[in-house]
Amino acid sequence: MSDFDAPLIGQVLDCLVPSNLIMLQFSQEYKEECNSTEEHYGTQYCIEKLDDQFLEEYSMPWNEQEARSKGLALPEPNPFLPGNFDLVQPSTVKREDPKMIVDEPTHKLWHCPNTNFNEPILDYRFYLRSSILSSTPRNYVTMSLARRLLSEAIVAYEYLADIAGLSVDVTIDHHGVGLKFSGWSEKLPLLISRVFQSVVSFPVTEHMFALRKEKMLRDLDNMKMEQPYSVTRFVLHEHLTEPYWPSRLLRAELESLELQEVEQFLKKQFLPNIRVEALAHGNIVEEQA
Repeated sequence: MSDFDAPLIGQVLDCLVPSNLIMLQFSQEYKEECNSTEEHYGTQYCIEKLDDQFLEEYSMPWNEQEARSKGLALPEPNPFLPGNFDLVQPSTVKREDPKMIVDEPTHKLWHCPNTNFNEPILDYRFYLRSSILSSTPRNYVTMSLARRLLSEAIVAYEYLADIAGLSVDVTIDHHGVGLKFSGWSEKLPLLISRVFQSVVSFPVTEHMFALRKEKMLRDLDNMKMEQPYSVTRFVLHEHLTEPYWPSRLLRAELESLELQEVEQFLKKQFLPNIRVEALAHGNIVEEQA
């Protein structure tokens, strides 16, 4: 179904009642109750009708207080769900190439309106450029770990954004950090704001730091055990990148890294010395970009 059909959606919702429920339960607790065996894999199973008491209980009107006492609750409203699907006026969408609309020493912004697919979709690209990342292997590995920690810190609301049709991707290279945002144009600015707030506040715990650091150490150790073509690509990338630091050197720097050093590096060295380059592309006018 590609078009919005309220009556059809209503018919589907009317079918979501306990009497139409098919419940699958997997547990060793039911081993003695299973009286049938699946013919191909020999899996034991049983089929039973839902009892009347169960159906009656779940057919009752929703009682939030009673449900919460049983550990059930409706989720809070998703702040990333869009409600405005209007397109930029066609008369304002004539330019196909990006236009620089802000040109300052510390930041530049390009704008390129596009509604060719008749969807209110917007892409925002940010590149936080800083020469400090390529100055020492410790700076680079510190920022690499900070990127992983940031990705972990935004998971809670990134999930809500994802089911609402928005996405964010964080990457790093020797010259800076890239952030790519995509999705419905109305709510994408909210996601961008949340992510940059996390970049500044950096809400990372010692436990999260220990887990991400251990995972990064394992990844560096496992590089030499990847498939030959993967190792070849990695080694080629290492030798073609300036400056070049072997993984063993990065691992040695990572071993002694602590959370406080990562926080200080991010807030006192990286963020104060970045140049931001950004592109707004899609369902957005120049004044909004």
